[in-house]
Amino acid sequence: MFDTPMIRLYHGTSAEYDEVNPDMLAAAADAAPNCALGLWLTPDVQLAERFGSRVIIFEVPTDAVATIAIDELARLHRDSLRDDDHGYGRHAEYAKRLRSQGKNLLLVVEQDGTWGTAVAVDPTIARIVGVHPSRTPESDEHAAPVPAM
Repeated sequence: MFDTPMIRLYHGTSAEYDEVNPDMLAAAADAAPNCALGLWLTPDVQLAERFGSRVIIFEVPTDAVATIAIDELARLHRDSLRDDDHGYGRHAEYAKRLRSQGKNLLLVVEQDGTWGTAVAVDPTIARIVGVHPSRTPESDEHAAPVPAM
């Protein structure tokens, strides 16, 4: 079906949806401006769980990948704080520039050369393949209490 190698990535959210609508990514009033970059993903299920009660499993093609150093991404975020829209336009423009270069997935490269976060700058390439059976609000009720220190 697909000629391109795919990678499985996860997205933590509290939203209920079964397909990605690029317009919804930064539409929420409480959305961070960097949501305008695209769909944030990680290969780490536990990291994804930190961002919502639902972890969606995606398959994403790896044929058009760009990278950004974590320091450069931090600079983009920092510079965007001065913008009237708190960086929404700056992040959206960065994603648009990557798409115009034929890139659809951005890997955030840590200082040690590894990556643990990715952004589908073209969210339509991310195909939902399931929901991870991760922590749910119901299972949290049965979790052990945090011990007193």
